[in-house]
Amino acid sequence: MKVCSRCGVEKSLDEYYRKTKDKNSLRYICKPCHKSKSVISSYKSRHGMIQDDVKNIIIKQNGCAICGVTETSNNWQIDHDHSCENCTNRRGSCVSCRRGVLCSKCNTAIGLLDENISVIQSAVKYLEYWKNKSN
Repeated sequence: MKVCSRCGVEKSLDEYYRKTKDKNSLRYICKPCHKSKSVISSYKSRHGMIQDDVKNIIIKQNGCAICGVTETSNNWQIDHDHSCENCTNRRGSCVSCRRGVLCSKCNTAIGLLDENISVIQSAVKYLEYWKNKSN
């Protein structure tokens, strides 16, 4: 057992990542705290936002802007226009291309459909057809 220096909770050793340079040593923060720390730095470096900015958007939207989920075990994602001319040379977003905050499932779904409105509408029609057919 080991106490996480970030959250202060005693956890089993399998709740800690191994240090990169010394494979016999464990990191000082647990896996959930490490993940949270990575997410916060990603918001800042990729989107110029802090975690409070993201939380405020989630509150304003009443959760995910698409499905409405308010709690997610996955990271919240900053949805942005990937074709933004200001952002084409870097990974991330700028103020003009940010659309909202999505749960990772919804963000992945629209990304896999290439943010193509007609394809997304076709997917909705397809699902409606099969839902009505089964009733």
